[in-house]
Amino acid sequence: MNPHTLDELPIAWRLSPEDVQAGWRALWWTVGPDGELAVMLVQRRYLSRDKYPRGWIGWRPETPFDGELVITSGQEQRRIPVEGIELWPSHLALLPGSRFLLASGRAYRDAKGAWRENAVVYSAEGRPEGAFCLGDDIPALVTDCSGGIWTAYGDEGIYGGHPESAAGLAGWNTRGVATWTPKGRLPDWPLEGCTAATEGESVWLVWYSPKGTFLTRITPSTGEVASYRSPVKVPDGFAVRGTRVVLTSRDHYKRRTTVTRAELVGDVCVAFDQERMRVPGRVVMKCGQGRDGTLWLRAGRTWGASMLETRGRQTIAGRPSRPAGRLSGRRRSPSRGAGRRREAPVAVERRRSPSRGAGAGRRPRRSPRGSRRPPRIPRGNRPLPRPP
Repeated sequence: MNPHTLDELPIAWRLSPEDVQAGWRALWWTVGPDGELAVMLVQRRYLSRDKYPRGWIGWRPETPFDGELVITSGQEQRRIPVEGIELWPSHLALLPGSRFLLASGRAYRDAKGAWRENAVVYSAEGRPEGAFCLGDDIPALVTDCSGGIWTAYGDEGIYGGHPESAAGLAGWNTRGVATWTPKGRLPDWPLEGCTAATEGESVWLVWYSPKGTFLTRITPSTGEVASYRSPVKVPDGFAVRGTRVVLTSRDHYKRRTTVTRAELVGDVCVAFDQERMRVPGRVVMKCGQGRDGTLWLRAGRTWGASMLETRGRQTIAGRPSRPAGRLSGRRRSPSRGAGRRREAPVAVERRRSPSRGAGAGRRPRRSPRGSRRPPRIPRGNRPLPRPP
């Protein structure tokens, strides 16, 4: 993999300093099938956090709370107030008709053993329309252009007793009815979902198992499935167009991520280029999403988008970056440390072993021919010559 210098990341949206000063915090986000960016803002007074996890993912609202959904498309922006949110969301998704979905990543049983609702559909005005359960332990969720909801599950959900979560991947409609399951058509049983993307009518779910990481393409209209082995072990961002693929793997809570470009060949995804890029903010979990060949990346309070080309070398960008080989080790600049006073070296006294005499403990040197030389005796300890 050859390192390359990256271009500037096209900025799609950034939380303004005025919003931050007014107490708004940007939490859950998504990109709609038409390429519109949606971000849910919540006031700081509703939020609390522990030391871990770091970043925006660590904020936890106290229910019920109010929020404001910001939807941007090009130069247009609209804000929808949402009041009385009762769940702890982990995912936000856009639906046809300007509706949207808030879903929690976990689901729990009630006193009778039934699964409680963990997803709510909201109208275009921000009012709840319906609620249902989408399964337990959902690390990845995406909606398609027809309004279908697609989920990939984690190990606690797969082995937690929920029937749809047990399959690893699932498709749903907006009434909470499961419309698609793998039915044994995956190369292995999923263990954890990673990320998701769409391309036209196709839905892509990325997941890993003990046999490796796989990119699974699903055609909702027919239910057909095709899986490809991923060149990246646990990607957190994925976009595809035609046979070209880009995957990202973050350096958690740092201002850089690794971009891998690849191509679908047969039943595998073959990487042909990889580089590390710097981004405007710190990257944490749920930092990437792909829509129709466009990779969206969140870095702190900033969102960027870059289109994946079908031919030639793609450019997925961050701030102007040093090559990959230089990021791993920081080289000291000539000016750094100039004028500083150098400390004198500390003298270390070496003691001789009283039982072994002078020269003890030294490794004997070898002559050019390989024979061993006797240990050298210091001049002051050499014996005097005998008289004739």
